[in-house]
Amino acid sequence: MNARRGRPAVGAAAWLTVAVALALGMPLWLGYSGYRERQRSEELLADRRARETVDLLVTALTRDMRGAQHSVLSEWWGELTVEPPHEMRNVVAAAFARYPYPESFFAWRATDDEATFFNRSERQPSWIASAPAANPFPVVLAQDDGVAGTLLARLRGEARFGRRFAAFDTDLGGVPYQIVARLFYRDAYRQDLAGVAGFTVNMRWVRDHYFPAMARQAVDIGAGLPFAIIDSAGGTVAGATQSGLGGSSVKRWFPLLFIDPTFVGIDSPADLSQEFWAVQVAVNYDAASGAAAGGRMLLLATLAAATLVVGVFLTARATRASARVAAMRSEFVATVTHELKTPIATIRAAGDTLARVGVLDAGAQRDYARMVVDEAKRLGRLVENLLAYARVTDVTEVYAFGPVDLGTVVEEVLHGTRAQLAAGGFAIALNHGAEVPPVRGDETALRLMIDNLVDNAIRYSDVERALRVVIEARGRDVVLEVHDRGVGISAADLGRVTRKFVRGAGARPGGSGLGLAIVQRIVDDHGGTLTLSSTQGVGTSVTVHLPVAD
Repeated sequence: MNARRGRPAVGAAAWLTVAVALALGMPLWLGYSGYRERQRSEELLADRRARETVDLLVTALTRDMRGAQHSVLSEWWGELTVEPPHEMRNVVAAAFARYPYPESFFAWRATDDEATFFNRSERQPSWIASAPAANPFPVVLAQDDGVAGTLLARLRGEARFGRRFAAFDTDLGGVPYQIVARLFYRDAYRQDLAGVAGFTVNMRWVRDHYFPAMARQAVDIGAGLPFAIIDSAGGTVAGATQSGLGGSSVKRWFPLLFIDPTFVGIDSPADLSQEFWAVQVAVNYDAASGAAAGGRMLLLATLAAATLVVGVFLTARATRASARVAAMRSEFVATVTHELKTPIATIRAAGDTLARVGVLDAGAQRDYARMVVDEAKRLGRLVENLLAYARVTDVTEVYAFGPVDLGTVVEEVLHGTRAQLAAGGFAIALNHGAEVPPVRGDETALRLMIDNLVDNAIRYSDVERALRVVIEARGRDVVLEVHDRGVGISAADLGRVTRKFVRGAGARPGGSGLGLAIVQRIVDDHGGTLTLSSTQGVGTSVTVHLPVAD
């Protein structure tokens, strides 16, 4: 009997032990699972961050490497068959200021006797038989029959196949070069070669100077992650060493080409090596820190489930925020930083030349003055928009609201831009309704808003240049309409262009992506509404509703 009575007691104790073990083990298991999930989440986030960074770096690098071919050969030199080659000096000077890797540009027309080389005055190629005399201009002209004959013979071979672009590797004076050229034809069937324009890239100089400089400029894009540029043999060209990258890294390859690969990829010439280099970014995950955090989580096992939920939620938010910041940084670097550096480099080159030479003839002085004025206007516009956006987004800035006559402000803005409108041949129409009441607003901010709308209409008008401004009262609102007949905005971009640093797919170079963002912010701060309607190739209409002053 005693034995039988003891069995239920033993069974109850066993079940109690199991319950206590489960009660203690479940939080510990949840805590450990939370620790493992958190560790895995951090590893995935670090890996994703590294992949986003390597994509940004490769995109920025390849875009700059193809810039001279796209911007200079494809766009600027389209009139080579009309103008003599030596008249392209200003174009080459701007290209040298913007792109450091072309050592020389060259041009040849079938109607001329010899090819013309445009060399950098401060970095002339070693294969030039006799260096030209000192020249205050950043571009010096030279001829070299031997090199010209070699290049033209090679390019005539490309012309037999009717190619528009050509790229190949060669050796000039014992130095490896990559040659990129565009071929012009007299006929639509590409049988009669009319001229050639191109540039030379000193591959030794590129390795020693260009890629290290690009690596230094890309530090901000890397967002603190160690990275390196690796050649095809695995050697470090620029950036961190292999030991500095740590054990885990992400690598992406890119072709060592200073031309868009689509122009040579299908039928690549035998003398174009098409070597591939890589950008390698470290996956910055601190295992020791993760282990310490895991230990703390195990000690707080009862909070493991809640911590896991919060951690997943915060990780998702951090991932989305990181993606948005990465996209904004990429677009800002592509559209603003490059545009700021170009006029500064051009103005500095012109200033250095004037300071070094002193007295120049009247023609050269006018050229330099025109160059400085144009680039200063371009730089000033970018800086004004950046400062303006900082002003209207600063919470410490207080608007001075009061009654404002919108028609007077519009007339003042049109008067201030009359030189630009006249130079562009714009047809101006201002329709001011009768008895339009004043609006409640800050006059300075409203002037900035209207100035950006007019500037956009001027900037993006092409063939048909007309600007129509309408001001009228509608109920308790004053409505401002600005219509142009410019290039228009695509439907995909229409809802995005009012965000900061966002520019449409067809936007031309020279903008900051802040104009419509400033307009949207001012309209919101004044309690109004902004409406955009646009058709590509037809024009854009901007409608602003502002409340009437009490």
